[in-house]
Amino acid sequence: MAITSNASYIPTMNEFIAHWAQCNAPLSPDDLVVRLPTNTTRTLAQFTTLRNTVQTAQNEVQNTLAALEIARGNIYLKKVALMDHFAIFT
Repeated sequence: MAITSNASYIPTMNEFIAHWAQCNAPLSPDDLVVRLPTNTTRTLAQFTTLRNTVQTAQNEVQNTLAALEIARGNIYLKKVALMDHFAIFT
């Protein structure tokens, strides 16, 4: 699966984790280590931690957007009620 949008990061990372675990099985007791362009390495455990960090950040963004929509709805309901009172007043 390719990354096509912000919503596809976690499923793609999950597929990498599953494949990585399959690759680690025949290498036991050693683990596959991926070398990054910065000449550092990453293990499956580190990649899983990175996925969890991305998932946490994504959840925070979704929760914030939901809270924003709820706040907008509350403002709209209050505005409608105020406009009704204003119409009665005038």
